Parts: sequence; structure tokens; C-alpha cells
Amino acid sequence: MKVTSYKCQFCNNYFINYRTNFDDFSKKKFEVLFCNFCEYGKTLLKKNINLKSYYPKQYYGNNNSGRFNFLIEHISIYLRKLRVKLFYKQQIKKKYLDIGCGRGIEAQILKKKNWTVYCTELNNNYINKLKKKNIHAYKSYDLEKLKVKNNYFDFITSWHNLEHQININKNIDIVHKILKKNGTFIFEVPNIKSFQSIISNDNWIHLEAPRHVYHFTSQFLKNFLKKKKFKIVSIETFSLEYGPIGMICSIYNIFLKEKNLLFKILYKNPKLKIKYPKLFYINAIILLITSIFIIPFGFCLEFVLSKFYLGGVLRVIAKKNNTNT
Repeated sequence: MKVTSYKCQFCNNYFINYRTNFDDFSKKKFEVLFCNFCEYGKTLLKKNINLKSYYPKQYYGNNNSGRFNFLIEHISIYLRKLRVKLFYKQQIKKKYLDIGCGRGIEAQILKKKNWTVYCTELNNNYINKLKKKNIHAYKSYDLEKLKVKNNYFDFITSWHNLEHQININKNIDIVHKILKKNGTFIFEVPNIKSFQSIISNDNWIHLEAPRHVYHFTSQFLKNFLKKKKFKIVSIETFSLEYGPIGMICSIYNIFLKEKNLLFKILYKNPKLKIKYPKLFYINAIILLITSIFIIPFGFCLEFVLSKFYLGGVLRVIAKKNNTNT
């Protein structure tokens, strides 16, 4: 790995060339750099890049039925509903913000429970549907556009959104300001130091450059959140929604030419993402024959590795320190 001429924004040391990632939507390659001192990765982007152009309509799938087939969509919705139980476990209520809410499944449930609910999202169709349900929905990369007072929210969540943010430093400061004292911040991001990331390397499904601007490790998040005046309650590395699929795809990536094939098959528009169409059916047959072994093995392996903090996803629960803002 070569030392680059690019410096880390947090420690001013030089990044190293870490990985190269191919974007299946734009058909372009992007470099992922890594800071050995801060322990995090960053996708190398041109100064004037328009990231919105890398979120095509196909990325969001069908606005009515989602990105995946019927079965996978319903499993995903069920898992997101389970998250709401986590909110009650934390015994937090009243005012809630979901950063990058997608379809806002959790927000809609909590709205029915008479919570004050705010959301941010980039997809106009999702935003309009949430507004019709009297949910405060904003189209924004930047949390400064939220017109709320400091110390306002009891609970803020961000499910696989922080890795998409260019202004993460500023936005985490804003999260701290608008959380109440002892308010809870829960988020999930991919774990670039996970076992599945290591074995899949450049082809790891959760690299997703350039949409994933940042690539996190647990060590970076511990240091970063401490500087931002958060107290970490827990860090886990298992996610039913994202962990097993990442591991299964990573195992298949070892011996299949078409990378992340299972994900592409489950996607509603697979032809948009197939890199080697001539080999697609051969690869798909191999996947089908071996799936009875690989899928349960990958699921179990991901679960076991998460006990050693090597799972594919970092789930962080943090509290705002009891300080004045």
C-alpha cells in the first residue's frame, strides 16, 4: 500500500492507498484511502463531484415496492419494525429524528404512537409520502436545514447513512446540539475491519463507492465520538439486515467471477448491475447449487465472528454527555 499525497482531515497525516472499488451503477472505479493513525477510510472524490448523479432511479428501486423482490422486501420491513422495540427498551420517548430515513418505516410506527417525528431523506417520493402522514420530512444532506432548537430531541437514529455524508464532522456536531442532555444517538455503519471486508477486499459489497464517502472502524468511532462529547454505551457488530448478506456475498466473491452475485439476483433490476453478462447464468447455476450450504454457513459464520467484533456492521449506541451546549 502506497502513501498518497492526500492528508487526513482529522490528524493531518497522509492517507495510504487502501482499495479500489467498482461502482456497478456508473461503471466507474474509485480509490478508497485509509488513515493508519485515525483508523478510518475515505473515498477519494473530485472536488466538484456531483454525488446526486450517483443515486440513479434504479438505486431506489420501485417507490411503491422497494428495491428487492417480494420476500426480501417483507423481511427487510419486518426487521426494521423490530428496531422500534429497541427504542422502547431505551425508554426514550416524545421527540425523534431519523437521519436518512428511506421509506420511514420506523418513523411511521412512532408517529402512530403520538411521538413528534422528524426525518431527513434525499428521495423526493419518500419525502412527499411522509409529509402526507404529517411527519416533518426534509430533503437534505445537511442537518443545518432542520429548524429546531438546541436540546430538542430525545432520540436520534441513523441507519446506514453516516457513511454517505460528506460533512460528517459538522453534522455530528449538530446531532450533539439538537439532542437533549443524556439523549440517545443510535447508528449503524459498515465495519471496514470486518472479516467479510478482509476476504472480499476491493469487491466488498459495503464499500459502495462513491456513495459511501467514509469507511469506519470501531476504534475511529470511539475516538471520534469522545471528541464530539458523546459517551458510548455499546458497540456491536451484528446486523440481521446487513451482516449475513455481506458475509454470504463475500464468500461467493472468492470463487465467482461476477461479484456480489446474490445481491444482484435479489435486486429488481439485475441487468443494470451485471458486469459479466456472458457468465451470469453459469455463475447463477453455481450459486443455486451451493446456496443450500453457503447461505446457512455464511449466516452462522457472521454471527460467530460478531462475538469477536469482526461482524460486517458497527451498531453504536451513544449518549450525549451531560454538558451545556
